Amino acid sequence: MRILLINPGQLPHAGEDQFSGRMDSVFFRLSPLLQTYFGIPLALPTLAGVTPDHHDVIIIDEMVQKIDFAQPCDLVGITAMTSKAPRAYQIAAEFKARGIPVIMGGIHASMCPEEAAQHVDSVVVGEADEIWPSILEDLARGELKALYRPDFPNLENTMPPRHLATSHSRYFSFLLQTTRGCPRNCNFCTVTAMNGRRLRKKSPAQVVEEVRQVVALPNPVRPVIVDRDNHNRTRRLAGGAIFFVDDNFAIDRKHALAVCAALKTFQDEKNVHINWFTQADIKTGFDDELLAAMKDAGCMNIFIGFESLSDATLSAMQKQINSPKRYMECIHNIERHGIEVTASVIIGADDDTDTCGDEVTNFAITNHLFYLFPNIMTPYPGTGVMTHMATANRLLSENWSEYNIRNVVFRPKQMSPSRLRQQYVRICTKALNMQRLFETAKVKCTQPKRFHLTRRWRVAVLFAFTGVTIALGLVGKLTFREVLICLRRIPWLVIKNGSLNALGFIVNAIGFGTFARSEAKRLKEFPTDETR
Repeated sequence: MRILLINPGQLPHAGEDQFSGRMDSVFFRLSPLLQTYFGIPLALPTLAGVTPDHHDVIIIDEMVQKIDFAQPCDLVGITAMTSKAPRAYQIAAEFKARGIPVIMGGIHASMCPEEAAQHVDSVVVGEADEIWPSILEDLARGELKALYRPDFPNLENTMPPRHLATSHSRYFSFLLQTTRGCPRNCNFCTVTAMNGRRLRKKSPAQVVEEVRQVVALPNPVRPVIVDRDNHNRTRRLAGGAIFFVDDNFAIDRKHALAVCAALKTFQDEKNVHINWFTQADIKTGFDDELLAAMKDAGCMNIFIGFESLSDATLSAMQKQINSPKRYMECIHNIERHGIEVTASVIIGADDDTDTCGDEVTNFAITNHLFYLFPNIMTPYPGTGVMTHMATANRLLSENWSEYNIRNVVFRPKQMSPSRLRQQYVRICTKALNMQRLFETAKVKCTQPKRFHLTRRWRVAVLFAFTGVTIALGLVGKLTFREVLICLRRIPWLVIKNGSLNALGFIVNAIGFGTFARSEAKRLKEFPTDETR
């Protein structure tokens, strides 16, 4: 069979997520017009990896490429987050009209199987790794079931994801996993409903093998770097970045340490550096042994869900593990180990007032946070927040495309919807504007960092980045003022510092800045006539 596995795009006008329009691939591949994305959802290369060899698998990501609905195929598989469900249904209708069976899985179909079943031939609820070959056999026999509810797979038996089948040159990072599941049960999160509360783990050997396959992918940009903390040994950067999408990489500390040790051994043996990042909770920020092991293994950034600056809100979220009074200590201790922090925050909880945006902005500025992900509270299907909002009749929209943490789809308790949007815009314009990000980057680059470009590469990168910046201005992706800011800041960060961190600061300052400008413009034009 010829199988198409599809990741739908986002319908227009609902706003972008902070992962779209990434500048990393644009700059490092010197392609100002390249359509890029953070990384393809892991479900698709995972399914490709478990598909028997006698089938032909094609992965299509609408975030970076167009779908050719006329191409011949025998089966279409679609995965979709909630905000992409409407587009997924449109895609399904196009293929079904041509008589091609469509199967849908992913988080939205798993939380709303009855709804999804109205648009496709079969729905998979949960993780399809182990059952996928059986589904293909059912289809071949003409016995495709309308609904599949597989058990949680044993990750020690899973095959590596096939990233080679993706448009990997369009992505900044390659998504991998070391664990699935989360024993916690935050009321805004769908992880436990989708992946369960029991932690399942891949062995360190499995993780290294998946990393090895990613490192072996064709990559036109592999600059030489110098490991300053390892006797100035010259290493080569191994392909693109890796994002371990575990919901909490460090929740099993022993396993995390074992994975780090295996990754370090692999890099030492291959004389390469793997730039990777992951998600963890606030406890990781106080574990010096684990932080040192993560840094030695190549970790450059840890994504932490701080969520709120209010103890009462955290309690309502069922995330009491967080303690706002220790946020600063957590951030500074992680940075002391040479690892950057990406802080995720949510505004719009029931205890939040119409100053929540100012509070988040002050938090970011006070802690010199560069990587900040502000999110509007969104009641996703399958969460406690959705149950609460629906019961209280507080939902303002049933348009799933708006459920992307960039829109107000419910009536806040302490403010109007308009005011909550304004607070989100305030974070974008004050905390994520390009000027502040470059200023923050310069401060951070005065701190000792590992992994620097050689002098020859610094000159080459400066010319390349300058050219791409000017090109982005000429095609209208950057304003004239933004181009001037970049041309003023980039030379110092590249020539004077020259670290991998500095290059990351450059591309993310531009990416975050353009994202924030776009979102502020979109939401400022939103109707503001709601009442409290």
